[in-house]
Amino acid sequence: LIGGEILEESPMNPPHYASVRKVTKTLERVFTAGYDVRPQGPLDLGLATRPLPDVAVVTESADGYATKHPTTAFLVVEIGDSTLFDDLTTQAELYAEADIKDY
Repeated sequence: LIGGEILEESPMNPPHYASVRKVTKTLERVFTAGYDVRPQGPLDLGLATRPLPDVAVVTESADGYATKHPTTAFLVVEIGDSTLFDDLTTQAELYAEADIKDY
């Protein structure tokens, strides 16, 4: 959901999924107490915008998001295998507008 519009995503290919898993495992070793590493989890950026970044690091434990989605992230990672252009333009602008500093 981006700007109130439901966008269809293509199925994840094996290299993309393998990369998401590697990034997730690596970030879970680096970001421990006080952080939650969320693969394929929505961010509620307001104005009917809920992107699903490949991996996001947020500054609260998973329990803190039992009733709401995070509204920001410390770090967002998109794996740009077949979506590189969109990741470098549309997605980058979306995260910048949400004041997410590290993408």
